[in-house]
Amino acid sequence: MSVVATTDRLFLRHLAPADIDALGVIQADPEVMRYVSGRPLSRDETAAQVDRIVAYQTALGFSLWGVVDRATDALLGRAGLLVQIIDGVPEVEVAYLLARASWGRGLGTEVAEAVGRHAREVIGLRRVVALVHPANVASARVVTKLGFATERRIEWHGEPRDVFASATADPVGVCLP
Repeated sequence: MSVVATTDRLFLRHLAPADIDALGVIQADPEVMRYVSGRPLSRDETAAQVDRIVAYQTALGFSLWGVVDRATDALLGRAGLLVQIIDGVPEVEVAYLLARASWGRGLGTEVAEAVGRHAREVIGLRRVVALVHPANVASARVVTKLGFATERRIEWHGEPRDVFASATADPVGVCLP
């Protein structure tokens, strides 16, 4: 198990095929996926996604990682860094997705801060963005809490997204579902 980052309550580690069933349950929840894909994912779709995540990690040295509860070792979701092309420009997005049972406990902010810190301190990124569906009020609150300001609204795979970027000189961003 390769641990990427830790917080008081969580650690992030590389995802592996052994995570497909647990992640599949999380991504089969329509509420969890509402602002991500707009629909639940099947186990097969989750398996294909994990394969892509593993390949991305190998090729780039970063990707989405498993979010694990330090107290129970339970997989709570996924979070990490993705390269996205936004308006023709490559941007690094900090993304996270947590099981519904993990909502409302500050874990989203905790994991987003950890991923952003990794982007800045380990990878050396100076700009990281957040893509937030305009209806996802909770995610917009987290982004704002982390010091981000809206740059613009774009169409992202047929859905609106607000592009947030850090208002500081040394940005750490989050992409929330």
